[in-house]
Amino acid sequence: MKRLKLALFFFFVISGVTARNIKIGLFSNIHSGSFYFRVTNGAYALNTAEGGSVELTNGDSLLLTDTTGVIRVQKNKRRLFLAGNLKVTSVTENATIFIASTSKKQNGWNYKGDIQVLVKGRELQLVNDLDLESYVSGAVETEIGRGVHSEMVKVQAILVRTYAISNIDRHAAEGFSLCDGVHCQAYNGFRQYNAGIRKPVLSTRDLVLVKSNQQLALTVYHSNCGGKTANAADVWSGDVTTLIPVTDSFCTKSNNARWEKKISRSEWENYLSACGLTDTMQVYKPLREAYQSCNRTCCIRSDSVTVPLKNLRRDFDLKSSYFQISVNDDTVIFSGKGYGHGVGLCQEGGNAMAALGYTAEQILKFYYKGVSVVRYAEIQPH
Repeated sequence: MKRLKLALFFFFVISGVTARNIKIGLFSNIHSGSFYFRVTNGAYALNTAEGGSVELTNGDSLLLTDTTGVIRVQKNKRRLFLAGNLKVTSVTENATIFIASTSKKQNGWNYKGDIQVLVKGRELQLVNDLDLESYVSGAVETEIGRGVHSEMVKVQAILVRTYAISNIDRHAAEGFSLCDGVHCQAYNGFRQYNAGIRKPVLSTRDLVLVKSNQQLALTVYHSNCGGKTANAADVWSGDVTTLIPVTDSFCTKSNNARWEKKISRSEWENYLSACGLTDTMQVYKPLREAYQSCNRTCCIRSDSVTVPLKNLRRDFDLKSSYFQISVNDDTVIFSGKGYGHGVGLCQEGGNAMAALGYTAEQILKFYYKGVSVVRYAEIQPH
C-alpha cells in the first residue's frame, strides 16, 4: 500500500500543474470596504481567524464591511459578529457564490473555489483560491466571451494557462498569484459558465505553448491587429523572437478591424498646447508615414517635444495606437485599425481561422514563431 501511495503521489506531481490551485486577487480596480455575497449553488462555510464557523446554503447572503480594521459580518441582513480575516470555503462540488462591491453592485460575478477576505487598511481585499483549470475556464470566458468557435476556445485556453503558469508569482508580495484585471488576464468569474466554454477548455488540459528551448512562451494577445501584428520590441522594451509581425488577412473583416473617432478642433488644439506642441503639418507627417508602415512606436513631434501615439490612445480612449489623423473644418478625425496592443495572437483573426478549419495548433503557430504545444509535465525536470 505504501508503494501504491508513493506511485500515486508522483503521478499527480508529474502529470502537470493542473492539480495545483491558483490565487487570484479580485476586484483589483475597485477599492471598497464592503462586499455582498450570495450563494448561488451548493454550500459554503464562513470560517473566521478566531475559529468560528457559519454554514451558508443556496440563497444565503452575506454583507462584509470593514469597520476600522475589523470585519462586520451580516448574514441574511442579520448582524452576527465582528471578526478579523475570513475565509468563505466551498463544501460541495461545483459550488458557486456571487460577489459584488456594495458601491457598484453591477460589477458582480459568480465564482468557484474559496474566497479569502483580508483587511488591508480601510479596504477589504478578496482572493479567489481555486484550481488552475477552473481559473483557465473563467479567464477564457472573460477574454473571448460566448459565440466563439470551439477551436478558438482551445487556443485561448492554451495561452491563458501558459501565461498563468509563467506568472504564478507576479503578485506574490500581495498574497496572491495574479490579479483579475487586464494587467494580468481579465477574469470575471463565471458569467455564462457553459459547455461551449468548459468542454473545449478541458480538452486542452495541461497543454502549454513553449519556445524551441522548451521554455514557456510569452503568450500575449489582443482583440484585433488591423491586418498586421506588431513587433513586441515596438510595444515593449526588449525583443521577443516568437513575437514578430505577421500579415493577417483573417481579421480584416471583423468588428474591430477599422474604427474612427472624432473630436472638436478646439479640443485637439488645447491638447497639443498642453503638450507643448502646435497644430501644424509637421505634427501629421510622421503619423501618415507610420500608418502606412504599421509603426505603433511613432510620436507626434514639434521641435524638441514628442508625444508617443500610446499617449494619444490613452488620453483620447482610442482602440489602438495604429491610426492616422485628419482635419475636416472644425473636426479632428482619428482613423485607425485594430483593437489592443497588436502583439501576439489576434483573437478575431484566430476565430476566423478556426471557422475556416484551422486547428488550434495551426493558429498558434501562425501568430507565434518557433513554438510548439506540449503537456506541461513533459518539460518539467524528473
